[in-house]
Amino acid sequence: MKDEDYKPFYLNDIVEINEGYYILNGFPQYDFNEDLHYELHIQSNNPLKIIEYYIDDWIYVDLISSSELEIWTGEFESERCSDGSITYTNYSYKMIEKTSKDEWKPKVKDLEVKFNSLLHERLPAYTLTRNKVADNFKRIYKEVFPDDNNTENAHNFLFRSLYGFPQHNLVHEAYLHSLVNPNKKLILFKDWKLDYQLLEIKYNNLLDIDLEDYDIIKKHVIDIYQNMFSHMLPNLKYQFKDVDEKKHTVLFDSIIKVLDKTEF
Repeated sequence: MKDEDYKPFYLNDIVEINEGYYILNGFPQYDFNEDLHYELHIQSNNPLKIIEYYIDDWIYVDLISSSELEIWTGEFESERCSDGSITYTNYSYKMIEKTSKDEWKPKVKDLEVKFNSLLHERLPAYTLTRNKVADNFKRIYKEVFPDDNNTENAHNFLFRSLYGFPQHNLVHEAYLHSLVNPNKKLILFKDWKLDYQLLEIKYNNLLDIDLEDYDIIKKHVIDIYQNMFSHMLPNLKYQFKDVDEKKHTVLFDSIIKVLDKTEF
């Protein structure tokens, strides 16, 4: 596979039709059309339970041959990793036109304008409380490693990213968006009416949520840390041979346990 061929697909949901037959729902990073619903269909003679670990991540399916494929994870080619090739009996990539376009797409677009305006309005309050939780994480980490001179590459690979959260302003809106999303996933439905109904829920949640409530935001930030950690673990095993995964997991869990007890 050439580097330029790596075109990832965001996986937000998996439907298991029967043992060995999975439909992967999501959307491509490139050439995305909002009027389409995207599905990857994979069938195999063997259960493909490992696919479930790829949810809420970017994947790329590399068709090695008519019977063998490899699923890579990672948003960018430079960070991709894989658990190796698997056999399959059928594979297809389907683009399905979303229904109820004429009636419901204009309503979705109107509500998106209102939602984004409210998001910008409420962003400062969210950012202020969120940063207080992140500062407590940094403080707890510093208490464990006061000199911050750990030279173990595997440790640095995991904890430098966590310590640096949030890395830049561009992610603030996305995290606030996820906070008011009832299912916490970037789901795009096959029907524009369903898109509207989910967006309406998120809009009302954004109206009602108390963004100065430390406990609410703390739970949200802990979820972010845990998702970041779980997504980095596969790369950790790929990057560092014979890494002590349990040691790093125990350390992370201990920091999160202390963070969960913090108060405003």
